[in-house]
Amino acid sequence: MGHAHALYDLAFALASAGRVDEAATALEESLQTYRRTPPREEPDRVTFARVLLLLGSYLLDRDDPAACLPLADEAVRASRALNAAAPDPTGILRGTAIRHCRRLAQALEMRAKALSGIGRTTEAAAASAEAAELRRSMSRDEG
Repeated sequence: MGHAHALYDLAFALASAGRVDEAATALEESLQTYRRTPPREEPDRVTFARVLLLLGSYLLDRDDPAACLPLADEAVRASRALNAAAPDPTGILRGTAIRHCRRLAQALEMRAKALSGIGRTTEAAAASAEAAELRRSMSRDEG
């Protein structure tokens, strides 16, 4: 997964330099690489979820919620899998578990925005409510 991660790093650097369209191209290439060879190790699965979130955000910024929705759905699935793979036996979110929970909340929020953008407001509200509940849970555990 070195190539896919390198493309993610390139996209991040390009975006930081204000070269957003070029960053999106690198993210698309990274995504295709991850899809050809699905990531197995946690660091690669985390980067895959980040790629989905960044590319989806780019599409939302470009006012293309219909194109964002499949990425948002995939980001939710990838984030749920990461979250499920890192349970905290204490029931208190910490460390890796809280980072995965945050990523899931971000994915759900992106899904809500995409759904709202295409007029599917009931589904958007459900995704938004789930994200809000995750955020409340995290704030209780961090407090």
